[in-house]
Amino acid sequence: MKPILWIVAGPNGAGKTTLVSREPVASLLPKVAFWNPDALAKQILADRGFLGFANVPQDQLRAAFVAAADATFANLKDCISRGIPCGVETVLSTNKYRELVDAVLVERGIFGLLYVGLRSPEIACQRVARRVLEKGHDVPQEKIVARWSRSLENLLWFAAKASPLLIFDNSDDDPRGSGKLIAEGHDGQVRWHDTNAIPELSAALQSLSRFPA
Repeated sequence: MKPILWIVAGPNGAGKTTLVSREPVASLLPKVAFWNPDALAKQILADRGFLGFANVPQDQLRAAFVAAADATFANLKDCISRGIPCGVETVLSTNKYRELVDAVLVERGIFGLLYVGLRSPEIACQRVARRVLEKGHDVPQEKIVARWSRSLENLLWFAAKASPLLIFDNSDDDPRGSGKLIAEGHDGQVRWHDTNAIPELSAALQSLSRFPA
C-alpha cells in the first residue's frame, strides 16, 4: 500500500486542531492517524501527575515536549514504512519533516499539505494568550513571532511537493473555526482565490507556477 502523509501546518494559535476536526476539512482526511505533539506532551505530563500545562516546572515541560516530538516523528516514520495513512500538526518552524515527505514521494505515495495562516504574528500572540486562559499551553511571545516568520520561510519547499495543497486564512474569529480557503494546488502549481488575504504568505509562494486562467 502506498504511503499517505498529511501535514497540517501554520503558526502558533492558527487553529489547526479545530480546523481539521470540522467540515469541510474533516472529510478530506478520512482514516488518517493524526499525531499532535502538543496533545501528546499533555498526556506525558498527565502520566507524571500534572493536570494540564499550568504550574509545570520548566525543565519537565521542556522534556515532555521533546519526548512528544521524538515519539511523533517515530510514529509517523513507522506508519509510512507500513503504508498506514498518517498526519501531523506542526508550526513548520523547522525542516524536520522533509525526511518524511521525501520517504513518501520516493514510494510514489501521497503527500498532502494543509496550511492555516494568520495575517500577523500579533494575532498569533493573542490566540495563544486566549488559549492559556483556557488552560492551554503557553509559548513566549518572542518565539511566537519568530515561528510565524520561519513557518512562512519553510512553506515553499513543502508546498512545492504537496498534492493536494490547501491554504486557509484563519485570521478572523469565526466561531465555526472553518477558515477561508485562499489557495489550492498540486504538483508545484497553485490557484489563488485571494492573494491579498495574507500578503507575506502570497509572497512566500510567488515562485510556484499558477494554473492557467
